[in-house]
This record gives sequence, structure tokens and C-alpha cells, in this order.
Amino acid sequence: MRLFITAVIGVFLSSVFALSHAEDSDLSRLPGYFELADLESAYGKPSLTINLNKSLLKLVGSFEHEDPAVAETLRNLELVRVYAFEDMDERDNFKKAEQQMLELQASLESASWNRVVEARDEEERVDIYVKQSDDSIQGLVLMALDGEDAVFINILGNIQPQQIASIVKRVDLDLDIPL
Repeated sequence: MRLFITAVIGVFLSSVFALSHAEDSDLSRLPGYFELADLESAYGKPSLTINLNKSLLKLVGSFEHEDPAVAETLRNLELVRVYAFEDMDERDNFKKAEQQMLELQASLESASWNRVVEARDEEERVDIYVKQSDDSIQGLVLMALDGEDAVFINILGNIQPQQIASIVKRVDLDLDIPL
């Protein structure tokens, strides 16, 4: 029985992996996709990497949620990627990291992404860009850099502004962003 359960789980996970791999190969053509592959040259090896594809997001979206907007938003997403880098100051990478962040900003702006948040102080930078269609957000890129750490997030999919408002109202955000 244990062998049968292990085999079923193995087949299930292989199927999910195969489907997600096939889906991910086409995502770079979508308007909300932004390439974040070359981050390691400036930031070193990520301390955290998260890649949630459409299959996994739909699975999480199918679970019961207190707010239907959360489930609907998750079901409409194609991809969520998070890269976090720590202790850059110890590697003397801050200036190089800051320069690459400026290059990423220029790439976003030249590809018609709109900056919706810009926060600065001496050692901290936070930028949020969105790629919009007429009635929805097709992608979101968040870039945050401080004296020691950097975080990059790309969310790809059909994001309705009213769903974001509903989610933000329900979440107690403790943001330490210099405004």
C-alpha cells in the first residue's frame, strides 16, 4: 500500500512539474513578464527564490478563502517570482547592485511599464512598476534595495485593480518604506 501511495504521489508531482514547465516556456512573450535572470551578476546567489506557476497558483486559488477576491486573483495569475538577496554590504556589492537596479528601471520604462511607487532615502530604494492594459494590470514588478538586502518580485497575470484594493484592505501591512 505504501508503495502504491508513493507511486501515485510521484506520478502526480511529475505531471504538475511537466505541465508547469510547459506553461513557463511561453510566459516570456506575455506583456507582464519582465526578465530577472541576470540578477546574480550584481547581487550574488539569492538567499530566497520563489517560483509559483499557473498550476500552483490555481491550486492555491481553489482553496477556500475568506475573501473571494483573493481566490479570484490567484486563479488569474500566470506566475509569481521572488528573488531575495542578503548581506550585500559584506560582499561590497551595493554600488554594483544599485547600478543594476538603475539599468532595470531604464529597461522597464523603455518597455512602457509605469512606475507607480518610488521611495528613496540615503540607503534605500523602492520602486513598483505596473504593465497595464485598458482595464487591468498585466504585470507588476517590485524592486527594493537597502544597504544590505535586495528583493525583486515579478507578478504576471490579469490583475483587476478592485481585487487588489479588496486584498489590501484585509491585510495588515507593516511596511517600513521611507515616504
